[in-house]
Amino acid sequence: MKRLLKILQKIFNFLFIISIVIIIALFFIFDLGSILDSGFAEYSIIKVDPRTNEIIEKEIHNRTWWDWLGLLIIPAVLAIGAFFLNKSERENDRKIVQQRFENEQKLIQARHENEQISTGERFEKEQLLAKERYENELKISLDKQREETLRLYFDRMTVLLLEKGLRDSKPEDEIRIMARTITISAIRSLDSKRNDLLFRFLVESKLLDNSNPIVVLNNADFSNANLEDITFYYINFKDINFKCANLNNAKFYHANLNGCKFNNATMIQTRFEYCKLDNSYFENATLKNAEFFKVEIDQSYFDKGNLTGAKIKECKINHSYFNGAVLNSSIIDYLKIDDCSFNSAKLIKIDGDIIDINKTSFYDADFYKSVFGGISLNYAYFNGANFKNIFICSSNLSGGIFTDANFDGAYFTDHTITLQQLSQAKSLEGATLPNGTIFHGDPEDLLDIVLPPIPPH
Repeated sequence: MKRLLKILQKIFNFLFIISIVIIIALFFIFDLGSILDSGFAEYSIIKVDPRTNEIIEKEIHNRTWWDWLGLLIIPAVLAIGAFFLNKSERENDRKIVQQRFENEQKLIQARHENEQISTGERFEKEQLLAKERYENELKISLDKQREETLRLYFDRMTVLLLEKGLRDSKPEDEIRIMARTITISAIRSLDSKRNDLLFRFLVESKLLDNSNPIVVLNNADFSNANLEDITFYYINFKDINFKCANLNNAKFYHANLNGCKFNNATMIQTRFEYCKLDNSYFENATLKNAEFFKVEIDQSYFDKGNLTGAKIKECKINHSYFNGAVLNSSIIDYLKIDDCSFNSAKLIKIDGDIIDINKTSFYDADFYKSVFGGISLNYAYFNGANFKNIFICSSNLSGGIFTDANFDGAYFTDHTITLQQLSQAKSLEGATLPNGTIFHGDPEDLLDIVLPPIPPH
């Protein structure tokens, strides 16, 4: 509709201009000036003497067409001009109003969007604050509950010790069963700080004595329990479930752990000293930077465990399994390893010294860039193992089998290994042989080489 009005307006303006041009042309073509000069009505101009009021002069004139046109054209032109001026002003006013309307709509839209963003941000902040408030309140509530649990535990145990004769009871007495039950229940409910206080109470009260424990925790379920930073002195744990428990920085001194399950437990920087680990399970456990000192490990399972950076010193490891375990960057000194399995284990950058290995398999194990000294092998199997860039000195490797092993870049000092053993390797490219020769070629070619004697130092 607006477009049609604009077209009609343009047609009207065009016709108006054409009409004016035609009138002017006719005026000159037909000499309309003489006609316009002719008159058709008379009028008089009288001059009066102001003193005597007498008529001095009287002139009679005829009104011409010019006079009438002057009276008509000027108002018409003024009317037309006023019309177009008003129209232009109305158009400008309309455009100003339209522009103001559009600007206001944009401002409203922008304000609405800002309000939406502000509302969304305010809602998110309120949610976060509500969540933090809820978590803080829950934390405070749990802390109060744990404090109350520990207080009630101490009160009950005090009654059992001082009034019910717990210390003088027999293993089959009901009072011992009660003490065991409330102890296990409390441990599962408490955090690490309070559990440490609980175990200290049991140890100092001599309720966990190795020779005659009064509170027996065998077969207890401590899965997912928080036992961080707890120290266990002279205790016997049998068939206890520590699966997925938090034992970071825990310490076991003179502890007997028989049949305990530490699968998937977190045991970072946990220390075992003078302990016995019999038939225990550490599969998939995290034992980063853990320490084992004078520990006897027998028939235990560390498969796929993470012992990165562990320190294992003066230990005896018998009939145990470390298949797929990670011992990268570990320090292992003065070990005796008998009838164990380290198949597919990661032993990268190991620092090992004085290790006796007997009847143990290391199939496909990775010893990349490890350093060993004083190694003694007896029926040790390293089939498919990776010894790339390994350094071995002052060792006796005569009891090792290295079929398809990779010794690229390996360095041997002294006659630590025979050429016949090395000839079974998969690759020896760039390896430094015991006589200092750098080898290139097929390992089987070593059978044709005669090593010169090692010169005296």
